[in-house]
Amino acid sequence: MTSSMNKEIIQNIINGNKESFKELYDIHIHKALRTATAITKNKELAKDATQETFMRVYLNISSYGSKNLK
Repeated sequence: MTSSMNKEIIQNIINGNKESFKELYDIHIHKALRTATAITKNKELAKDATQETFMRVYLNISSYGSKNLK
């Protein structure tokens, strides 16, 4: 996954494409879960933390801003 691909997906999400969020999720979920598990040492806590993270991303992605998409 290249930075430019992530930027394109993020721009699509900001523009209202909900399928693009699923694409972003599918690309990053495994790494996010591995990272959260390494930090928490608990799979259930890691799942909760990862879910919370993706919810926050979804709710706040428009604040990412166009300056970050250049």
